[in-house]
Amino acid sequence: MLAPLARQEDEWLSPMTQRELALLGELGGLDDMPDEVAEYVAAEGGFGFKYDNQLGRMLQASDTAAFLSLGEQVAALSQLDPKGEGKLLQEFLRTYPMEKVLPWLGDNAGVPASIRATDEELSAHDRAKAQEQAGQELLQAIPVIAQAAQNTANLTGGTRG
Repeated sequence: MLAPLARQEDEWLSPMTQRELALLGELGGLDDMPDEVAEYVAAEGGFGFKYDNQLGRMLQASDTAAFLSLGEQVAALSQLDPKGEGKLLQEFLRTYPMEKVLPWLGDNAGVPASIRATDEELSAHDRAKAQEQAGQELLQAIPVIAQAAQNTANLTGGTRG
């Protein structure tokens, strides 16, 4: 049902937008673009664009539904294999890493990119989790260290004064 509208984007809006960008470039309207953008345009051979609207999200909804259906099927199949030990789920997660899936699902759902964590925020989160894990490991090691110290003290005849 949505295909005719999507065709209008592909066959009418896309060529018109490409032509408008080409004219804008010829007239010097793109001369003040940031260096990063200019480098990208030079490397890619031009501009690329993606329609971000309700129509596009409705078209992407079938992709999202297909992925979620696959996940449900994999979960059901993994329960049928008593000796599988979660291998099917592990393979699913290896094939479709959540680091890629979550942003993709967010894009398909129309979640604003402005609320997505930046690379710096992701790095800070990872560092905080690593510090937390190191702290937990230290807390778990304290009783073992204390027991080893107690055993050493007992072997050497106690503490010296």
